[in-house]
Amino acid sequence: DSPIIDNASPHRAYQPQPPYDLPSLPAALGAGGHDWRNYADQNASYFRHIAHLVDHPSNVPSDQFDRDVGNGYLPAVCWLYAPEGQSEHPPRN
Repeated sequence: DSPIIDNASPHRAYQPQPPYDLPSLPAALGAGGHDWRNYADQNASYFRHIAHLVDHPSNVPSDQFDRDVGNGYLPAVCWLYAPEGQSEHPPRN
């Protein structure tokens, strides 16, 4: 998977450069004909740091996961991030 070098949060004084132009696991999955989804709220999504994934339609809000499961659809590969308020990272743990 593509490394996230800066790992900056919106609360830091500095912000990362424009999204990186790197190969990625989602791109390789798509090229191989495999569907994928990234279930994450925008602030939690590391995919926003990779240029070709920024506005990709497979990036959906985390609450879309419940709807997809209810409809009997999950992609071959998915990333699921809890909503920010339910994160186990400090200070929320």
